[in-house]
Amino acid sequence: MSLHFSFAVADCRTLIVEAPDHLAFSGCITSMTAQGLIRVIEANPDHPLVVRSEGGAVNAALDVARVMARNRTRLIVRGQCLSACANYWVPAAATVEVESNAVIGFHGDAQTTYRDHAASISTEPLAREGIQSVVDLEERVGKEIPAIGDVHTLQAIRTSKSPLAVSYRGSSLRCDGLGRSAVWTPSLQRLASLGLVARLTSRNVGFAPSIESSHDDNLLTASNDDSDPLASCVSAERP
Repeated sequence: MSLHFSFAVADCRTLIVEAPDHLAFSGCITSMTAQGLIRVIEANPDHPLVVRSEGGAVNAALDVARVMARNRTRLIVRGQCLSACANYWVPAAATVEVESNAVIGFHGDAQTTYRDHAASISTEPLAREGIQSVVDLEERVGKEIPAIGDVHTLQAIRTSKSPLAVSYRGSSLRCDGLGRSAVWTPSLQRLASLGLVARLTSRNVGFAPSIESSHDDNLLTASNDDSDPLASCVSAERP
């Protein structure tokens, strides 16, 4: 028997499914929905997780990412995994399978966004403290889960308008910033070459049949950029 939990937050309805052989999450990531998902992952650590999400709150997504990494969750992307879902859940998973017609869309992590838009962010002390606390949490989790830090490095290379020194998978690199949009919807082949996606798969009709396979084009505001962020990089380490 499957258990279904529904949450309605603002205009976003979220569904969490706990089935005998899989878990599923469809909707927005909030503190409430994240806690619900954490509960079912911890109760079923061996179950694969089917996800269709437009993203949501950074701190809530990071809380789930920690649990996914600890339980070596197998993630199956259906339809779409955007923003916080892509930034944190994709790199935190032990393996990532993507169903046909699905889209993974990254949208500036907190550190990169804060760096690139610091001048336009509210000058109110409490607002800046709140933003900084999210940035600090993201940095801590990125150290706990190196693949999350690697995704942030790729985003930093893509969005920077000037050369920068980075660390990627333990190597020190010097890279030319590409000056691209923070929204990044690379092909699945590019994600596979970067080690973020294990394989493309057909839909498993037995897993979460109530969750749609479609993606919302209105949430992807940039054309697909399939360039390799690492192509402009050279080793900064001594021979």
